[in-house]
Formats: sequence, structure tokens, C-alpha cells
Amino acid sequence: MFKKGAKYILDILVRGIEGITLPFNSNKILIVRLDAIGDYILFRNFLYTLKSSKKYGKYKYTLLGNIIYKELAETFDAELFESFIWIKPNTLVEKFGYGKIRLMLQLKLKRFDVLINPVHSKIIFIDKFLATCGAKKKIASSGDEVNSRHNFELSNSYYDEIIAVSGIEHFEFFRNKLFIENITGEKFETELKFNRKKKDGICKIIVIVPGAGSEFRRWSTLNFSILIDLITTEINAEYVIQILGSAEETSLGEEIILKSKYKKNIQNLAGTTTLVEVIDIINNANLVISNETSTVHIAAALNTNAICISNGNHFGRFNPYPASLRQNILTVYPNTSLTNKEMVNQNAELYKFSSDLNINDIHPEKVLKLVVNLLD
Repeated sequence: MFKKGAKYILDILVRGIEGITLPFNSNKILIVRLDAIGDYILFRNFLYTLKSSKKYGKYKYTLLGNIIYKELAETFDAELFESFIWIKPNTLVEKFGYGKIRLMLQLKLKRFDVLINPVHSKIIFIDKFLATCGAKKKIASSGDEVNSRHNFELSNSYYDEIIAVSGIEHFEFFRNKLFIENITGEKFETELKFNRKKKDGICKIIVIVPGAGSEFRRWSTLNFSILIDLITTEINAEYVIQILGSAEETSLGEEIILKSKYKKNIQNLAGTTTLVEVIDIINNANLVISNETSTVHIAAALNTNAICISNGNHFGRFNPYPASLRQNILTVYPNTSLTNKEMVNQNAELYKFSSDLNINDIHPEKVLKLVVNLLD
């Protein structure tokens, strides 16, 4: 009975807090990016564009971000922000979570004049929370239904201004460009890049990334082992193979080494590197071979050769890389129809939610041809 009463009182308190907006101006902007590492990489260069615009150049910026890319943003983009607020997005799901209430109060007390949520595939529980943070004006992308099929219109209703973003340019980097140009009213030439110098005297390195967010997006460890053996025997150069990944993906590296004939040149670094160390490794590598993960976007931003092994999930949005953006980021698919230029729009619509193509229908020999192409 006591717990029910406490929850009832807490619910009334939260509802009262939700409706409070402090009236005076602060000259502050809250940027919201609660999605993944790759999403931030494809957007971060536009933060500099936004900061240099006439409309939003004089504001002080705070980033409300996903804690998984904290090290990246604080290392490379600290100059942009007055402060950072890091959370795990699932914190916002809790109805009576004290962390959620504390965050709501923290945001209200900062008195943001403007909130900008550029995320194209919005999530209803995040949008609902942002409506309570006390920002005087809340702006978001027109978005799509990928993460909110049944709540798309409701998600948009929590914002004061919706920025129309055309679906013509499917790739996410260009989608971000349209959003920033529409919100500022200015045209910009923005590059996808990290300002990171390459080191001299580094041995020849090929980076392998066998992990992925979902099982259906992971090429098998056997296929990676066969590919490493083919590279070792077919290419007339000795490369050190470095396997990257999270601590949970250490076993994938161990399996690859176990199944490979040429173990001495393979290093399993999964779970031993920080995000910034991963960026430095990729920066100095000759080639990255990865499932569809953030490492492909890191390689693109560093202009490092990369091969993305994909089952076509979110085709057109995060893969393949347009030649106008990068010509040294190649993507290989189970189905050759995905490389048909005449079917780009059709395939983007077909696979925008997910793909049921089997990633392991991609043969190592097919990937080897791309390896030779990029290392030639």
C-alpha cells in the first residue's frame, strides 16, 4: 500500500514538473543525439556547420548524447560544446525512474532556448521525454517510420517545428546535410572527416571487425578465417591482421584465429582498446574489413580503405557509400541485384526496415577480389 501511495505522489509530482518552462532566455541550444556511434560520426561535422551559421552561431551548445560515444565526442568535439550530458537511452523508458526525473530537472534548470533533434528515425519514448525538458522551441527532422511505425505522427507532435527532409538523397550523410541547410537557411560544403594525422613507419595492417549489433548482420567467423587465409596466400605482401571489437566480441576473434591456418600474424585486440585507440588503429591501417558497423563510417571519415560486408539492412541509408562521398569504401552483398543502379530506390524502400538476405551467402572469394582491388 505504501509503495502504491509513493508512486501515486511521485506521478503527480512528475506531471507537475513536466509542465514547467522557465520564462527567461539563456542563449543555449540542446543538441540531442541518442542513437549509435556511426550515426554521430555521420552527423558530427555538421555541428561545426551549425555553429558557423548566422542563425545559430552565437548560441552556447550542450550535447545530450548516448554514453557509448562519450570518449569520441569529448576527444574530438569538445570545442563545440559548453557541456555534455551522457545517458543510456533506455533510462528514458522508465515511468518512475529517478534517473529520468533527475535528468528532466537538470534540463529544465539549464533553460534551453532551442532543442534540436536531428535524428531521422525518431523513437516515441525519447520524443515524449524531450517534450518535458522545458526548451522554449523544439525542432526535429520530418523523419520516417523505421523506429515508430505506429507512433510516427505522435512523435512529430511533440515538437514545435518539423524540418522537411527530402527522401531523394537516401544516404545518411546527405540527409544530415539537407537537415542542417534547411534549419539554417544556408548552403554549406561540409566534409566527412576526422582531423587525425597518420603515423609513419607503421607495419602493413588489415583490420577485421567480426561483430555487429545483430546476429543476422554478422558474417561467420569461418568466412573471416577463410578470407584471412586467402589474403595470406594470394597477396604478395605480409600484413598483420588486427581483430577489433567489444569485450563481448572477444570470443569471435578467438574463433577466427582457431579456424585460420595462418595464426602467427593475427592479433585479437577485441575488448582491449578504447574508442579513440580504435580510431587511431583504423587511421593507420591499409584496409578495414567489417560487418556493417560504425568502423566502416570511422574508416570513411579517416579516408581509410574499407570493405563493408552487408546483408542489405537499411540499404541506401548507411550502405553503400556513394562514389561522390568516398570511392574507397566498397560494400559487398549476398544478392547482386543490390548493386544494380536502376534498382536503388526500389531496394532502399524494400530494405529500409530490415533485410532477410543471408549474409553468409557472400563467399570469401568475392570479398578477396575487393581486397585486391583496394590494396593494388
